[in-house]
Amino acid sequence: MIRAGVSTQGPRVYGEPGLSRRVIIQLWDWEDGGPVYNLEHIILTETADGYRTSSHSCRCRALMRTEVEQCFVEGGASSVEWLESEASGFYQPIMWVNWPD
Repeated sequence: MIRAGVSTQGPRVYGEPGLSRRVIIQLWDWEDGGPVYNLEHIILTETADGYRTSSHSCRCRALMRTEVEQCFVEGGASSVEWLESEASGFYQPIMWVNWPD
């Protein structure tokens, strides 16, 4: 995400029509090419009259894989592996950590 300069994700739809379905969109505004960004969630919630809109925002810091791996290795993990989205079907990579017996 950091290298690619990704600025949005979505929309993602949760729920079934007529049952308070929600549509969520994420916007990321990166600060000067670094790992810090402002995240805004825009949420559309289905109501009897149409949709209600709300938004929530926060400042975040993206972590590089090497930073996360280093924390686990320093904490005693024997190995750290990554399962990519294409292999797992999950929308983000999954980290697999092995601990010594």
